[in-house]
Amino acid sequence: MIDLSDRLELPSDVRFEGDALHDLALGEAYPLRGSGIEGMALLAAGYSIGDAATSLAAQFDVNPQAVQSDLAAFAFQLSRAQLINLRSSGWRAGLRHILRVSLFLIVAHRWPPARSRRYPLATGGALAVLWQIASVVGIQMAPLWFLLIVPMLLPALLFAPALASALLALSISLVAAVIVHEGGHAVAAHRIGIGCFLVRSGWRVAVVHQNRPDTRWVHASGPLACGVLGASGLALAAGFQSLPLAFAAVPFLVQLLALTVLAQDGRLLAAAKGGDQ
Repeated sequence: MIDLSDRLELPSDVRFEGDALHDLALGEAYPLRGSGIEGMALLAAGYSIGDAATSLAAQFDVNPQAVQSDLAAFAFQLSRAQLINLRSSGWRAGLRHILRVSLFLIVAHRWPPARSRRYPLATGGALAVLWQIASVVGIQMAPLWFLLIVPMLLPALLFAPALASALLALSISLVAAVIVHEGGHAVAAHRIGIGCFLVRSGWRVAVVHQNRPDTRWVHASGPLACGVLGASGLALAAGFQSLPLAFAAVPFLVQLLALTVLAQDGRLLAAAKGGDQ
């Protein structure tokens, strides 16, 4: 959903130069035409969608409502293509968001569709990449994890205190497994010299990278890294007879399901393998 008070933010790996948007991570250029160039220039300069539409309507002497509709659709397409981030501003935008969430929960009994946000990933070492992903998954998504984990821990503390430490280990491992999974994709992509970035939309997090014939191991690297850590954790749990360590290994092993056709990684891996034959 696009609001006229929304403002556009260009990620550091996307540039607006001349008459095109340049995706530096994927090595792509997206040419703009006609009024799209002027509109993009105003949005990139910090104008809200509504203010940019008013300026364009005055410049070309056209209906402001039509320009607002076109510019909002333009911003939506750029956001959907993961070339920009949209930022809401002002108390009215916050109030509209609360009302929208409330309406979805009451009428549709579900959380409303979340906006996607793009995060550039450094081309440095593996630790730098993992830290960037951890800052998104573990810190910026902390409220979502809190809503998931607290209802699981409170009953354990009240009715099964002996399981509290095991469930706490499981909770921490849920977050860590996502970080390792996406970090494995990003590190593997950098190893073969292709760019990538992280996208978050609500609960969903994914590393997006260039699609080349030699990206088979990029698709497999995330689940495999989790599988190795999960198997090692189970072995240590058996050796030390540690229930928390065994619980902590489970989310990592579950990530191996991503290698099957039930998940996107598995489907992409199968497609890459089929293309080589």
